Amino acid sequence: MIPKILHYVWVGSEIPERVQSLIDHNKTHTPDYDVKVWTEQNLPKLNKFAENAYKKKKWAFVSDYVRFVALSQYGGIYLDTDQKLLKNIDDLLDLDFFAGWNKDETYIYTGIIGCVPESDLVNRILAVYGTIEFDIKQSSPKVLTRCFEEQMVDSKFKIFDSSYFYPLEAGEKDNGRILAHTYATHLWDESWVSFVRLRRFLRRTGFVGFYHSIRKHLNV
Repeated sequence: MIPKILHYVWVGSEIPERVQSLIDHNKTHTPDYDVKVWTEQNLPKLNKFAENAYKKKKWAFVSDYVRFVALSQYGGIYLDTDQKLLKNIDDLLDLDFFAGWNKDETYIYTGIIGCVPESDLVNRILAVYGTIEFDIKQSSPKVLTRCFEEQMVDSKFKIFDSSYFYPLEAGEKDNGRILAHTYATHLWDESWVSFVRLRRFLRRTGFVGFYHSIRKHLNV
């Protein structure tokens, strides 16, 4: 059974008010869950991949590694700091592992991941991170998807379609896909991008959705 623990990772700066506000919001749907926020003050030991990402200030890739270390050690549910819960998630706890596909089911997104401690799949992911050099093309969705496809899984492993955790694509406001069964939605804050303000402007003007669609076709 997945323990009632929520994990967040924030590195590179103090936790902004908007992030803390979302953490507090998510707590209203999970009042009896422990919350672990991983920052520079309590980070686990970083491997070579994460150390190089940290040196290059690629905070999202540091988070990629840290989330799996935390999940392996403690189990629980990892949430991106822009993943907003819409309701209680207790009925997911009977699974051994869960995550969600992107819209066209080419990649398993990693904005919300739940697992038992010492999950075989998560430990396999950590083993992969121990063998690869830091590269921005080595995103956690690519690593997770590859490991999931290579591993024999059973009914206690569940990858949900995008309507459960990612009903909105980047740049979308409402596409009618937030349904009764939707547990969460990703806000696509992308705070790890160095040109955040530009990205937010592009999102408002509709260019970010176009950008992500091009990325999918180019497989980058």
